Amino acid sequence: MVSPVMSVKDGLAEHVSQTNKNKMASEKRYRSKKFSHRETEVLKEMMEIKQGELTAKHSSGGPNPQTKKKTDKIWADITETVNAVGDCPRTVAQVKEKWRNMVAYNKNESINK
Repeated sequence: MVSPVMSVKDGLAEHVSQTNKNKMASEKRYRSKKFSHRETEVLKEMMEIKQGELTAKHSSGGPNPQTKKKTDKIWADITETVNAVGDCPRTVAQVKEKWRNMVAYNKNESINK
């Protein structure tokens, strides 16, 4: 029931908000294990090899679907190599995020010196 002060729109928004909270509470999210030292080293080695292909202007993942497929294939290969040395399977998104975090950390370290 909607109170006289609360509009129908506010009541609907409150219902949706509560539904989302219930849904989030029922779906537990689990954290992945930390990347091992070996996984991090392999990622670093693979990026040294593949960096040129990933950062080339023609493979920026722009509007051309062929370049997007190419970069996706490269990231899939990197992820496969990282998974070969680790005991916890990683997704492409996790490996990409790890790489972004490693780059950001190193930038901050070099700035703070």
